[in-house]
Amino acid sequence: NKIQNMALDCEEKLTLAKNTLQADMSRIESGDAVQCEKELACYLQDCEALIRQLNLELKVLKDEKYYQVEQLVFRVSCLQEELVSLRLQCSSVYRKGHFSQALGSTGAELTSQRGNDSGLSLGQTLLGAVGAVGAVGAALLRRPMARSQLVAMSSSEDEGSLRFIYELLGWVEETQELLERAEWGADLPSVENNLQEHNKIHTAVEELMSGLQEAKVSANFKSSYSETLAKLEHQYCKLLEHSSWRLRSLESLHTFLSQCTEELIWLNEREEEEVSYDWSDNNTNMNAKRELYSEMRLELDEKRDVMRSLQETASRLCQENHPAKQTLEAYSAALQNQWQWVDQLCVCVEQHLKDNTTYFQFMGDARDCESYLRQLQETIKRQYTCDKNSRLSKLEDLLQDSMEEKEQLIEYRSTVASLVGRAKTVVQLRPRSAETTLSTTTPIKAICDYKQIEITISRGEECVLEDNSQRSKWKVISPTGNEAMVPSVCFTIPPPNQEAIDTASRAEQLYQKVMSLWHQLHVNMKSVVSWHYLLKDIRTVSEWNLDTSPSGRQQILDHLESQLSDFLSDSKESSLFTPAERRDLEKDVQQALQHCQDLLVNMETVEKDESVSRSYLSELQNITLSLNEAEQRLMRGIQAPPPSRLWGDSVDNVVQIKLQSEIDALRSSLGDFSRRCVSFFEEKSTSSSVPVLRSELNQAVEKLDKLHNLSSVYLEKLKTVDILIHSLDEAESQVRKYESRLSEEDIVPPDTAAIKNLREQLQWQSELTEHEGIFQSLQSEVLHAKEAGSQLSKLHPDRSPELELYEDRANQMTERWSGVKRQMETRETDLEALGSALQQYRDGHSALVEWIEETTQRQENAQPGQTDSKALSEQLAQQTVTDYELQLMTYRAFVESTHKSPVKRRRMHSSSEAVTQEFMDLRTRYTALVTLTTQHVKYISDSLRRLEEEECMCRICNFIYLSVKHSKPLHLFCILLPCLLSRLSPEERAHVEAQLDELTATYNELCDSSTQQLQQLEQQLAKEEERKVYWLEGGAEKGKVYCRFMTKCILLIQKAQLIMGGLVQPDSRLSFTLEQGLAQDLIDTQTRQSLSELENALLLVENTKSVGDQQQNVLPVAMAMEMGLFKEEVGLRILELHINTGGLRDSTGKMISLEQAEDMKLLTPRVITKLRARLQHKELIDPNTAEKLNLYELQQRCVLNEDSGLLLFPVKQQPGGTVCLCSGRKVGIFRAVQEGLIDRKVTVRLLEAQLFAGGITDPRSGHRLTIDEAVRHGLMDQDLACAMLARQLQNGGILDPVSGERLDLEESIPQAGLIDSNTAARLMEAQVASGGIVDLHRDKKVSVTLAANLGLIDEDQQEELVALEKAYKGKVTDLGTSLKKANLQLQMEGVIDPESKSPVPLDQAIQKGLIRSEEAYQVLAKQVAEGGIIHHASGMRLSVSDAIDRGLVDRSIAPGLEELEWVFQGKISSSSHPEAVILQASTGAILDPDTRRKLTLSEAVSKGLLDGNIASEAMASPTVTQGALDPQTARIVPYSELVRQGKIDIETGKRFLEVKPFKGIKNEQTEEILTLSEAVASKQVDPVPALRLLQSQANSGGIIDINDGERLSLSEAHNRGLVGDDVAKIIATNQISKGLEITEQQVSSLSDATRVGLISRDTASEIQEKVISVEREVTPPQ
Repeated sequence: NKIQNMALDCEEKLTLAKNTLQADMSRIESGDAVQCEKELACYLQDCEALIRQLNLELKVLKDEKYYQVEQLVFRVSCLQEELVSLRLQCSSVYRKGHFSQALGSTGAELTSQRGNDSGLSLGQTLLGAVGAVGAVGAALLRRPMARSQLVAMSSSEDEGSLRFIYELLGWVEETQELLERAEWGADLPSVENNLQEHNKIHTAVEELMSGLQEAKVSANFKSSYSETLAKLEHQYCKLLEHSSWRLRSLESLHTFLSQCTEELIWLNEREEEEVSYDWSDNNTNMNAKRELYSEMRLELDEKRDVMRSLQETASRLCQENHPAKQTLEAYSAALQNQWQWVDQLCVCVEQHLKDNTTYFQFMGDARDCESYLRQLQETIKRQYTCDKNSRLSKLEDLLQDSMEEKEQLIEYRSTVASLVGRAKTVVQLRPRSAETTLSTTTPIKAICDYKQIEITISRGEECVLEDNSQRSKWKVISPTGNEAMVPSVCFTIPPPNQEAIDTASRAEQLYQKVMSLWHQLHVNMKSVVSWHYLLKDIRTVSEWNLDTSPSGRQQILDHLESQLSDFLSDSKESSLFTPAERRDLEKDVQQALQHCQDLLVNMETVEKDESVSRSYLSELQNITLSLNEAEQRLMRGIQAPPPSRLWGDSVDNVVQIKLQSEIDALRSSLGDFSRRCVSFFEEKSTSSSVPVLRSELNQAVEKLDKLHNLSSVYLEKLKTVDILIHSLDEAESQVRKYESRLSEEDIVPPDTAAIKNLREQLQWQSELTEHEGIFQSLQSEVLHAKEAGSQLSKLHPDRSPELELYEDRANQMTERWSGVKRQMETRETDLEALGSALQQYRDGHSALVEWIEETTQRQENAQPGQTDSKALSEQLAQQTVTDYELQLMTYRAFVESTHKSPVKRRRMHSSSEAVTQEFMDLRTRYTALVTLTTQHVKYISDSLRRLEEEECMCRICNFIYLSVKHSKPLHLFCILLPCLLSRLSPEERAHVEAQLDELTATYNELCDSSTQQLQQLEQQLAKEEERKVYWLEGGAEKGKVYCRFMTKCILLIQKAQLIMGGLVQPDSRLSFTLEQGLAQDLIDTQTRQSLSELENALLLVENTKSVGDQQQNVLPVAMAMEMGLFKEEVGLRILELHINTGGLRDSTGKMISLEQAEDMKLLTPRVITKLRARLQHKELIDPNTAEKLNLYELQQRCVLNEDSGLLLFPVKQQPGGTVCLCSGRKVGIFRAVQEGLIDRKVTVRLLEAQLFAGGITDPRSGHRLTIDEAVRHGLMDQDLACAMLARQLQNGGILDPVSGERLDLEESIPQAGLIDSNTAARLMEAQVASGGIVDLHRDKKVSVTLAANLGLIDEDQQEELVALEKAYKGKVTDLGTSLKKANLQLQMEGVIDPESKSPVPLDQAIQKGLIRSEEAYQVLAKQVAEGGIIHHASGMRLSVSDAIDRGLVDRSIAPGLEELEWVFQGKISSSSHPEAVILQASTGAILDPDTRRKLTLSEAVSKGLLDGNIASEAMASPTVTQGALDPQTARIVPYSELVRQGKIDIETGKRFLEVKPFKGIKNEQTEEILTLSEAVASKQVDPVPALRLLQSQANSGGIIDINDGERLSLSEAHNRGLVGDDVAKIIATNQISKGLEITEQQVSSLSDATRVGLISRDTASEIQEKVISVEREVTPPQ
């Protein structure tokens, strides 16, 4: 009984503690401070004391073996677990040890009050034992007295030593007793304190060893002393062992309790979160809760192993008989119970998620249903309301629509019924809110087991909700009648939910109202439609007369009666017709029927004249058929193709003559018929058939007249053509006869008599004159034929192609006849000259032989002049024969090709060979004189060489003639061109070069045309490839919805299928080619076109494998790319697909990774870099999570369908089984365009709006950025930046920021001093290179000459600008001007074609000769040195590889540019490329490869990146001294940079360079504003640009003081430290030539400048000396 009472007392105190803790928790939720911390500590201390006493009593019962001791032990164990759990809850509520401190102080107070407890348990509780531990610490802090003190107190040293031994022994025994009586602690704070105190005690015990050693050193040992010392040593070892054991036990206990406490706190926090969660209808965000719950479940799974490990640790320690076994078991049980309780809470959360989701889904569907029905009600009322004025067609459409509406209403009935059924299963959520008052007892149902001392509830039991004033704790009554506060999360309020039932009932009632409304309006419309039809039939019958056709009358009458019956039936329920109106309509129907009966009497006398008219029409139709047949025969003859042979056939004439006679006969027959018809028209003029017959007759007569005229003209044409053909045959026979005769000659006879005979044989001039009339007659017949063809074309659209053929043949005959006459004249002339030359040769040959013989004897008396004429005569004779024979061979080849008949070729035996042989014999004899007559021989040799060159020239010219005549390729002639040019005179060379230029121009035009067509085809193909295909195929299986292909995914998957072997058909799992896939409807035509390039590339790769089989470790795709079999973009796509589908394939089919391919050097570094960049770009989006994926990641998220064996992608299923491919996540503009959610054009416009509003917004920081900054921060790619800048770049002028005035370049220099003269000159050159100088006043571009007349440019600039203007127009200029034009144009739109005035790609510009490759390389190399290739449309700087992809760099010069880029980026040592360093230094800046920042030349020298000598040379370069200067930063910049700094003027839409007054240079490190002198000193600005800027300021009104903006004279600026001594002298010296300027006054001498205070006297003296020395150097000596 005592134990039972003590247990009840403990339970009561625990209940009080729980209620107290709940009160403080409520205060915390309300935001108030806790109030019951001390009171709660007292309760827990009392419970601890009771439990301790219960354990003592139970120990007694165990010793006595009481039969119910196990039940009592279990009850006390439960109390102890509740105490530990409650203590942990207190620890989580009262944070940071406050509760432990309060409890400790409370324990001390209770100790002083109660006073009946003793020992270490005094004031100690499971939550803290500060007082007890302090008492033990105070007892153990006493130290034994030192031996010296005891010896001093004793009479002798031995006595002192003995007393010291007893002192130590007493201390050891006391400490041993204290440790044996010390407790271990019931919770973590007490264990920590015990461990801390025991560490001190253990230290003291270890320190006692020194005292023990001191006791051993005593000299005089007696037996009692030795025994006592031995006992001391024994007791000390026992104490040390016990202390060490206690330390180990405390440490293991502390470790276990620390881990348990941490996990219990975590579990309590989870419990607190779940218990306090709002599951009422106020909280609708179930998705967020579901995600949080999923995270908690994951954490629980992770914690499960930790819990298991802690339980195993507790069991192990208990099995090892740990002295704090009771505490271990209590914590282990508490941890287990709390873990089970959180697990029960998870069951509750899952049930609530399910119930609340159902509730909110039902409420949402009910609201949607009600809203839909109300809208439908309004729509039906608005759309189907009608009256009698409504149009019939509209009413018929509305009736059809209303029936469809009814079908939808009937289908929607199932939705309403579903809502009514679902309403009965919806749980109640409103009573879960503390704001809802319970009117009656509310039954609730337990979701989980709940067990406490005061109440026990099992899962599934129904309880009663008594009080819901607290949201997280409900006062409930259990089935057994017990009442307690239980967490509300443990219960659900089951159906019925009256609110849901009422909502469903309202929807059902509203549905019935809509159906009733529809029925009434449908009846009204149907009655009005019947009324309209009835009125229509009544009017139809009433309008009948004698002319009305009797067909269908009875049907209309029957229809009238049927309509009356339908109207009377439909209008019974209609609200639009009264009974009186219905009776009136019945009367109208009867009147209409009576009118029909009256008409039947008057229809008997009308059909008499119709038979005669029909007979005439039949006869006329027969005549018309004959006309049509004749017309068809004529058309066939006219449209028939010309005969296969040009000399024609007379058969057509016979056929056409016969047809003409038939047409004449038809004309006579139609005349007789017309006369008979006219008499019928006069007799029966009132007959209704007369107009029809008259019209048909007129048409037949008109058609016959046209046909007769056409036939006559066509017959005349045939006759003319026949005559022309006979004339052609006759002319061709004459031409062929004479051509054959002229081509019969073989060689030129070597005898003059034979040549004379040959000339006599060619005397055919009289015969040619006789036959001249044939060709004159031929031309006359051609004219007659053309005139006949012209007459025919007027009547018929006949082009008469045979006439053109006949005319061409006639012209050929005339030309060949003229050729025969020219050949006769040429041969006669040549033979005459040949005979004369041969005669001269024969006359001088024998004399020359004699002369050689005589000269041999008289070597000293030779006459070289006589020898010259003889030798030249011989050579002339030989050359004339050769030319004649070559001409003969050429004409024979022409005749043979013209006649096109096989001719037996005879070998040509040239008579020149005999002459040559004679000459060679003569020359052999003459050679003997060479050694004696050197000058004579040299002259003869030169003459012979010249004549041989002339012979070569003649042969080559004839070869050219034949080549062109027979259309030989141009490149064959180009091969012989060097030989030809080296042997021609200047005039002949110029003539040949002119012909070659003409041929080359024609060839280039053909190449350009084909190139443009190819580019158009490629662009069209690229557009087709960019078309996106969307195909979604889904199906449901076991509650999951699988998506076969997602948006934007189908094309990528089809490409992957092609890579793997072919397109896959899902049903049969067969592979197909593109053609087969198109036939199987797997793809459409557009998809086939977009995939054809990839399939062709794969075929080329397969062909490459045969080469790769001979080599090991080769990638066929890489080999095909290197061989140029397809574009690099296609190869990269194949390699990317290979990687995403398993790996790269080598020649053997083995798969390797990209890293392995890189190690094996199977791919170039450039390809690997591009491939990795492509792999980083993810093209697909997971619709469930909005994550970006590549193809491989998509495959990993797919699920294998066991039925089909296919990988299907799971997507979330929406209510009703629909699939939604959007995640609902909000994204910014940049993320949206990256994921393809919005179009790039829309993106450009959105970002432009931000840019004009102050800058592009960074979504992460909210800062406004420029386009460059946005690119650097990774917010946009270069393509998007280029697209934005391309829309802004327009060139204008200079914008004055102070006045807002738009100035031209000349006005900006003297009026405002905004830019220096050199920068203005560069801008002016850029305007000329882009088409002309901008005249802002006239708003157009003008030429340089006009600009000079208008005063827009200075006279000293005009000459250079005129030269640049000529270069722009394509005229020849010097290399410097041409390079300047190329440099400027490649910074703007690109190279301009002078003819089209539009930019062309660089490769085309090089092909057309608009720019040389060397010039292009120099300009682009400079751009690379400045930071990258300029994108013409936007001004962005691109890498060389990106520029190649965009067609900005020709591939022939790309390798050199890439190497330069690598040097500037630090990838290649600059020591091996010194020219690259010089090139970059000449741009005025050096790129730091580490920081990627542009440095001034001075700063680069200081950092060791640039040699000082190179920097000095660069300072003196034209780019630094005369290049464009940024007036804000005092740095040399390219022209494109100034364009990018410009702003768009809203009024004009043009781009102006806004130049603000100079305000100093900002120090990049300290953010301090520096003057130019300070900036130069700190190397922020180079000296030369600083001098230029100061010179510009001084020339335009004074040096600017950056502090107040005041313009100062040079002297004042020097005094203020704005200008140094050297700089001031240079500026003043430069101003001498044009006078020193001040604000509103100009001085012309140094004395005036000194007088007005512009410069000092010392400065003036030094300037004067410099000027004098310069003049002396310039002035030449006398």
